[in-house]
Amino acid sequence: MSVTLGDLRIYTVEELADKLKVSPRTIYDYIHAGKLRATRFGKKYQITQESLEKYFNEPSVSTMIP
Repeated sequence: MSVTLGDLRIYTVEELADKLKVSPRTIYDYIHAGKLRATRFGKKYQITQESLEKYFNEPSVSTMIP
């Protein structure tokens, strides 16, 4: 279950993978490639709702090529 701190919603890799119907490996790949911003606390990555929205609102490389 995601954590909410004030207006900030935070997801773990597993929660986000389940929500997006992808594997956790895909989320880790996006984080390591710099496509999805995450913060690491101990051994766990945390992804904010803001970071997720930014990922979906930025144009991808494939849409930028004519």
